[in-house]
Amino acid sequence: MQRGIIQLNNTRMQLLLQILKQNQSVDQLLMNKLSSNHHDQPQVTLELSEDEAETLIDSLEMPRPSDDQQLVTLRRSLQEFLTKLRFPADKAVPQ
Repeated sequence: MQRGIIQLNNTRMQLLLQILKQNQSVDQLLMNKLSSNHHDQPQVTLELSEDEAETLIDSLEMPRPSDDQQLVTLRRSLQEFLTKLRFPADKAVPQ
């Protein structure tokens, strides 16, 4: 299983936690891992597995044109992180 480091700004981290708290199906261990970070820092660094990143993406609602820009950026950050885990820079990304 691939693992990697992702950095989120404090605003996006708080948004992610807020969404996850509303979603009761999120694994409690993952929720504890995310909640234990220092939220008073401007940047939060997380070590996530591929499965954890997928779980977080799945917890977000389907994209809508009316989405808040922070939510759009959070979704994009998680998707880019997952893509980098699956297709490292030394390998070509399938087209």
